[in-house]
Amino acid sequence: MYLGEARTIPGFRLFDLGNYPGMIADSSATDQVAGEVWSLDADGLARLDRLEGTDQGLYRREIVALMPPFSEPDRIVQTYLYLRSVEGRAVISGGVWRE
Repeated sequence: MYLGEARTIPGFRLFDLGNYPGMIADSSATDQVAGEVWSLDADGLARLDRLEGTDQGLYRREIVALMPPFSEPDRIVQTYLYLRSVEGRAVISGGVWRE
């Protein structure tokens, strides 16, 4: 179920990987990365893990802090962080993947 649009807290960068973006954690980054928040059941999450290549070491699912209104203490939100090198890849300015 779609819950809404959100932004991460600062500390992340979004890179253009060609046909898709890759977000990495970077404590020196002042960027916020834009995205959507969805609620998934266990089956949906497992399918998304396969799509994101978690078993191939492409992405890792991690808890991420978001800006309000998705920053309530009891809300746990996960995202996929890119695990491969971003050397030579362009940072996506403003943290918004092309639509």
